[in-house]
Amino acid sequence: MGGNGKHQPNTTTGAGELIALILRELDAANAHLAALREAVSAALSKAVTAREEQKRIAELKADLDAAWKRASRSIERLEQMSGTPEKHARNALSESRASARDTFDLLWTLITTNRSE
Repeated sequence: MGGNGKHQPNTTTGAGELIALILRELDAANAHLAALREAVSAALSKAVTAREEQKRIAELKADLDAAWKRASRSIERLEQMSGTPEKHARNALSESRASARDTFDLLWTLITTNRSE
C-alpha cells in the first residue's frame, strides 16, 4: 500500500492481503464519512460559510465514494479467488454505506438551502 492509502490489488495479491485491504478501505471510508459529517454540520450551523467548506465537502465525498469502490472491487476479487460469497465483507460495506444516510440527508439540506439563499 502506498502512502496515499490507495492500493490497487494485482494478480498476485493473496486472500489475506485482500481482507486487510478491505478492512483498511472500510476504515478509511468511515473516517471520510466522519469528516464529511463534521464539515456539513459546520456549514449548516454557519460556523463557517458553506462556500469555505464546499471544496472540502466535495473532496471528502469523492474520497468516501472511492474508498467504497476500492473495498467493493477487493471483495469481488476475494470472491473470485475463494469461489464463495463474502457475506461478512459485503455486510460491512453495506453497513458503512447505510451509516452515511443521515450525513447525505444533511448534505442535501445544505445544498438545497444554499440554492435558495
